[in-house]
Amino acid sequence: MWKSCLAAVFVATAVAVPIAAQPVAGATPTLDWQDCAADVSAPAGTQCAVLSVPIDYAKPNGDQLSVAVYRSAATTASSRGALFVLPGGPGQTGVSAIGGLRGENSPVKDFDLISLDPRGVGRTNPIMCPTGDLLAQPGGTDFTAWQAYNARLAGSCVVEPPALLQHLSTGEVAQDLEKLRVAAGLDQVNLYGHSYGTLLGQRYLAGYGEHVRAAVFEGVMDPAMDRRTFLSTAAQGTEDAFGQLKLWCAKTGTCADIDQTLRSVRAKADAGQLAGTDSGRPWTAHGVDATVDGMLLTGAWPIITDFLTSLNSGKEWKTDAQGDLPKSINYADPIVCADYPITAGSAEDVRTDLTPIMGYSPNSIGHSLKCVGWPGTPTAGKASASRSANPALLVNAQFDNATPVAWARSVKQQLGDKAALFTPRAWGHGASIFAPGCAQDGIRSYLTDLRVPTGQCTVTPPDVTVLP
Repeated sequence: MWKSCLAAVFVATAVAVPIAAQPVAGATPTLDWQDCAADVSAPAGTQCAVLSVPIDYAKPNGDQLSVAVYRSAATTASSRGALFVLPGGPGQTGVSAIGGLRGENSPVKDFDLISLDPRGVGRTNPIMCPTGDLLAQPGGTDFTAWQAYNARLAGSCVVEPPALLQHLSTGEVAQDLEKLRVAAGLDQVNLYGHSYGTLLGQRYLAGYGEHVRAAVFEGVMDPAMDRRTFLSTAAQGTEDAFGQLKLWCAKTGTCADIDQTLRSVRAKADAGQLAGTDSGRPWTAHGVDATVDGMLLTGAWPIITDFLTSLNSGKEWKTDAQGDLPKSINYADPIVCADYPITAGSAEDVRTDLTPIMGYSPNSIGHSLKCVGWPGTPTAGKASASRSANPALLVNAQFDNATPVAWARSVKQQLGDKAALFTPRAWGHGASIFAPGCAQDGIRSYLTDLRVPTGQCTVTPPDVTVLP
């Protein structure tokens, strides 16, 4: 789910409910597990509880935060132990993360699943912003426009207590996760995280890895990135993903010169010559690039070619109806600003000429701009580390434009023999743990027997019959 959580605006149907800050909690955390309330939308049998943690771990006896936590018992006759499911996004809730792994094709039916809503998300004191303000974000990469927009947005968003804005980092969520392990009475746990959840997993391994038997991180975030590395590696990942589309076009003969079509559509967008709108606003070149970037996440190349050729020929591109939206939305992108020193400091920092065709990553540029002016001091780039006796399994598609494989390779280098790298020949940002095939088999064998996957593995993207 490592993409802008603003995408959640178009599917959200309910307003998250914060749990108020509590007085000082006792030294030993406790949990009162109960069946989840009907409005939690949890899988059958899921239980809910509230975990009390310090808002500021430097002041353990100060004001406390009530973290929403969830557990779902194994659906087989016996359990292999606890699997902490680490929410992605940022913005995914713990109950959503658990629900995704209770499907028919899940390879973890014999694990007890446990998760939490990270700080600022879901039922753990969410950052709530007016929906209209979120939909009014700038449509391009103009630094000055984003600076002014963020100032307005920060003034309209609400989080209680306000001090929580200074304590949203994933490192602090890792401390919350450790308190959850202790409160649940678990000596040893397993970890699974996809996308932004891999950052939480790495922070937990660094601090508390002695309690981790196995850890699978899929779509790997690199915790050590500075702003320039963040932008340049993401740009290359997006370029590589588009390059696969171009190869597919050449093999099928259905979309020759797709890169030229992209350039033509961009030029028409800048000239105001495209039909229709981009979510109610005039198309911009950045809007076109961001749409292509989002479509590349799925590896469904025919849809991308249809999108570009339709706009280029003067047709309007229809989007799904948004339906009724709530008045405010849980906006979690500021969590990225707490975790990474990626804020653009000036207009000169926002460069879009990093690669020949795509130029840049709309996703990474977007997060750099969204962090301009937000309160709090970002965590300095800090290398991944592990205190676990067993190596973590890093899983990354070779052509992932959201978390490029270069990030997984960097984390492998940081962890050394504390990690194994598994890079299926796959396209997009999907979680292979959900889809039967060689990648899911590799994850299953590691979680059950600590056996690291070897050999070639190709995952065919949907609706594509001829691969590059």
